[in-house]
Amino acid sequence: MKTIFKILFVTGFLSFFAQNAKAEDSLNPCWDMVLPHDPDHGFYNPDSVLYDTCLCKVKPWLPPYCEYMYAKQWFGIDLPNGALNIPQAPRDSIILRNWRDIDSSFTDMRAGFENLENVFGNFVFKKVYPDIIDTEKIASRYFNLRFDNYVKIDSASYLLHQIPDIKTEGYLGRYDFIKSVNDSNDDKLNNFNIIPNPCNDYIQIHLDERFINNDNIQIITLQGILIFNEKISELNVKGDITLNTSKFSNGIYFINYENIIQLLIVLH
Repeated sequence: MKTIFKILFVTGFLSFFAQNAKAEDSLNPCWDMVLPHDPDHGFYNPDSVLYDTCLCKVKPWLPPYCEYMYAKQWFGIDLPNGALNIPQAPRDSIILRNWRDIDSSFTDMRAGFENLENVFGNFVFKKVYPDIIDTEKIASRYFNLRFDNYVKIDSASYLLHQIPDIKTEGYLGRYDFIKSVNDSNDDKLNNFNIIPNPCNDYIQIHLDERFINNDNIQIITLQGILIFNEKISELNVKGDITLNTSKFSNGIYFINYENIIQLLIVLH
């Protein structure tokens, strides 16, 4: 009961900015897309993440960072065993569930998700790895949560973190870079490899020696925060770079080298 009261209190607090948290299809004219869909220049953005140009300052690296960012999908959720019982299915199966499908014994969790719906509108859970049933593995409990409406990312993440018995990884996004139409960039992209990906505690970045110079290797979050920035010469490598990712939060990152960008997925 105490937990439910806490959720109701937080929901009441969030109602102060709920109007900015959820948007209808008629979008605010100040909003612009983060890294717009532009396949001719090697970028595919199916999520249409928006930021408020009237309130934001754009940082000098991509994507523009702003706390006033809006999106429809995806937030990563780690649910406890037995909360949403999903039958085993092939990896590429699309399995969606509603919060009402959560087992009735998880009373506080159901109340938390009900309040999430009241504030931000409808959402669904998608099973990420329906082929994994070993409950000892995090992947067996991992879901994506997608809102029907555009929501303010910070606000939705805040309320998700108040829901008991779950772990949330925040907004994940689905930015994808594709091969550049420039032939020289194609060569660099083909010789800029990350193993393993998805990763857990470490990654190894392989760069073809033909393309190694003294530029920086950068790792950037989806919110545009630069979390790693080192010159190749300081890393003292001849083609292979090993980086520790054990302290990275689960989610998707950009790795940038000479404006060639690869996606990195961290899943502990």
